Amino acid sequence: MAWYDSPFIMHPLSGAGFKSFWRVYLDNGPYNLRSLGSRAVAMASSVIRVPFYKLQSLRVDKAIWDHELNGAPVFIIGHWRGGTTHLHNLLSLDPQFGCISFYQTALPLDCLSKIPITKPVMKWILPETRGMDNVPVSVDSPQEEEMALGGLTGISFYNCFYFANRSKSTSGNPFCSRT
Repeated sequence: MAWYDSPFIMHPLSGAGFKSFWRVYLDNGPYNLRSLGSRAVAMASSVIRVPFYKLQSLRVDKAIWDHELNGAPVFIIGHWRGGTTHLHNLLSLDPQFGCISFYQTALPLDCLSKIPITKPVMKWILPETRGMDNVPVSVDSPQEEEMALGGLTGISFYNCFYFANRSKSTSGNPFCSRT
């Protein structure tokens, strides 16, 4: 078994905000022992990172709210497996467009705080390709914002994968329809 197939790997919700993580976590138990390691890492991460993202918030919130966009934003909307990731990757190569990286979407609350350990740890943990389609991935590669939205709000189609057998996170979620 490869190290990244181990159940003791960081759960994607490790980058969630404190409130979002605990809301999703408490809504989806009970859990089995196999996931204890990744749950412990995610719990610790949700607590340890609070002062760092609070500090980041003090440092940059005003600048973010005061920033004005030059030009209209471009949104890529499409169906899974429809080429949206490829288009996103191509557009990210053009300097007139901005995009968020895997690192930023995995740690949306504290990606600007420059915690020196997080990026090297993420580089070590992250596989070279996405499991579903073998597309190369790195901490600096462009990434869709869905993981960040899940980490910030606790509402995400990713919950269908994280908690496939749990009704609270999947009932009423149109992404998790089993019909």
